[in-house]
Amino acid sequence: MTEKIDIKHLSSEAREIWTRLNHDFKLEFHHKVILRTCMEAFDRMVEAREEIVENGAFYKVGELVKKNPALDIEKESFNRFITGWKSIGFNLEIPKELGRPPG
Repeated sequence: MTEKIDIKHLSSEAREIWTRLNHDFKLEFHHKVILRTCMEAFDRMVEAREEIVENGAFYKVGELVKKNPALDIEKESFNRFITGWKSIGFNLEIPKELGRPPG
């Protein structure tokens, strides 16, 4: 029996990424659990970025300038996304040029 992971609550973009990765890779159940967490973090990161774009990174309260709390949410969500991504084993490195090293 194939165990299902509920992803209905994810954004359409996150569901599309989920679907493509499940199609392109043979993921075991524990990978899918981590991937769902990655996609939840992705959605929070995007939502925080939209808040920052809409309202700015900083705001004034009287004479004080404070940072938008969405900055911390975006950073934490990005870190959670990358941590999960790496734990699944997806390669995040940019491929290097082929051939001999210079020198």
